[in-house]
Order: sequence, then structure tokens, then C-alpha cells
Amino acid sequence: MSDMAERAVIGCILMNETCMSAVYESLRPDMFLNPFLRKAYTEIVRAYDIGDRLTILGIAQKLEDRSITRESIVQELKGCLDSIYSSTEIEKYNEILLADYKPDA
Repeated sequence: MSDMAERAVIGCILMNETCMSAVYESLRPDMFLNPFLRKAYTEIVRAYDIGDRLTILGIAQKLEDRSITRESIVQELKGCLDSIYSSTEIEKYNEILLADYKPDA
């Protein structure tokens, strides 16, 4: 369930960047179990903090490295958009992530 919620959170933010304000105070990158989505959310937070637009291409550019191409990253991020029905559901997805989060003891 968590992976779907993680994808949905990223998708909501990329669909409507105002959604970031709904999760900014409660979600941290370490709450994402999927390593790619954790990195994506980290870059989204960084971009949000400096006032950059939260776009698929902008985030993909920040995630690009030698092990994965920008095209692959864009496809993965586009897949997150397919995980949502509406960006208005972000608070539900946020609740799922918070409920599933198990901090290291």
C-alpha cells in the first residue's frame, strides 16, 4: 500500500504543485521506502524550498546520473501521475504514508 501512496503523493505534487503545502510539514524523504521516490521527493522539497517550479523535467534533470537516463526518470515520474485520480486526494495519501512509516529504532 505504501508504494502506491508514495507514487500518488509524487504524482499529486507534479500535477498540482500547490499540493506540496499539504504535505510539506508532515512528510520527510526518509518516510519513502522506494529509493527512487525518496530521491525524487528530496529533490521536490529542495526545489520547493528555493521557489523553483515543480515540473517533471526539472525534477528529472536533478535526478539524472550515470546509472539512469533522464528519459527513464521522466517515464518513472509520469508513472506517478497514473497513480492518482485527483490531486485533491493528497491528504489521504499523506495519511497512508504517515500510518505506514516505521522509524528505525
